[in-house]
Amino acid sequence: MKAKAVQSGMREDATPPAGRDGKQRLGNVATLEDARWQKDKARVIAECPWFTALPQEALDFLGQQVRRRHVLAGKMILIHGSVNDCVFGIVSGRVRVGTSSVDGQETNLADIVAGGWFGDYSTYDDAPSPLDCVALEDSVLLVLPNVALHEAGTRWPYLYRNMQQDLLQRTRRLCDLIELVLVHPLAVRIAIRLMVLFRDHGVRTESGSWKLSVKVTQRELATLCYGTRQHVNRVLNAWSKEGFINLRNDHIECSNYSQLVAKAGESGFAVT
Repeated sequence: MKAKAVQSGMREDATPPAGRDGKQRLGNVATLEDARWQKDKARVIAECPWFTALPQEALDFLGQQVRRRHVLAGKMILIHGSVNDCVFGIVSGRVRVGTSSVDGQETNLADIVAGGWFGDYSTYDDAPSPLDCVALEDSVLLVLPNVALHEAGTRWPYLYRNMQQDLLQRTRRLCDLIELVLVHPLAVRIAIRLMVLFRDHGVRTESGSWKLSVKVTQRELATLCYGTRQHVNRVLNAWSKEGFINLRNDHIECSNYSQLVAKAGESGFAVT
């Protein structure tokens, strides 16, 4: 399916109208909102690996070029086969990157959280995106046009070196993923995926266990681990009987993280 990036369920900021009595109040709110936006924008740009070690002048230039976009949960940001003219940074929310077949079979590669960037698939050669990107939560994004990105790369060439290194790291992770899917059993894949989820969304409970702050259904976990819901359910129930995994209303708790790490390494996969 070839299409441009979907805009339904998205909006970019506009200044709301104000009546006479509300001008001062709205002006104060707008000032606070603008200050928060400037801070969030600077943080997400500064934390991006593409922009590491760039001078402040470069960061300021990039900050002047970005727009803010609000995306509702469940809305597509990019579609497989589309050629997009910008890259995205996540201020808040969560975006899933993957692809799906015509019969609805999903393959999910990663969940990108606040501070992460994505969408550079068409940046290098204007080729169509090989992946879908969908908002898992209501999200706020930075939108940086490719034209501005390339202008920054021309003025500060170290940016391209950073992007190359980031691309190489993602390629290595993709090779690890191929190994994981083709060589290692489902239980190992589930353990590693849970470790990633706990790293990104884990909170410590009063009892000392780890709990996911986001709901992850067994169907979602199956697509993330390249298995079936039935087989994932079987593994999780076995771990529940062993006493280190608890399942409560699509929230997963781990009472013994060391045991989860041990499960991840059972087939010799290099757990990092």
